[in-house]
Amino acid sequence: MSLQGKRIAILVEDLYEDLELWYPFYRLQEAGATVTLRRGPSLPLALVTGGDVSADGRVVVLRTYGTLHLWARRGGEPLTRTLGREPCTMPAPLPDLQGEAVALSRRGGVAWTVSEGSPAPLRRYPAP
Repeated sequence: MSLQGKRIAILVEDLYEDLELWYPFYRLQEAGATVTLRRGPSLPLALVTGGDVSADGRVVVLRTYGTLHLWARRGGEPLTRTLGREPCTMPAPLPDLQGEAVALSRRGGVAWTVSEGSPAPLRRYPAP
């Protein structure tokens, strides 16, 4: 898949390893994406393990080990502005043992999660 012309956001926690930032940065650039580093809002979330933006760009989700945090994106506002608002948080805890990934449906009405381990069930959560 070509990333030519795509804009990518990389979210980094305070306790990151250098490789966790620079490896995806350079790999995404090699694939043709425009990757710009800039400081965004400080989020009151710990241990973020995954995130997604719906295909239509209207819903943003970040997942921690036990919760999902969703934001409604207003028009074409910058992602930093969206994440600066208070999220809608899904009821905790999620049943995943160690939740690692999240993906949104095309319009953001459903969040799909998966955990570490094998077998790792795919879980479906309707957005609130």
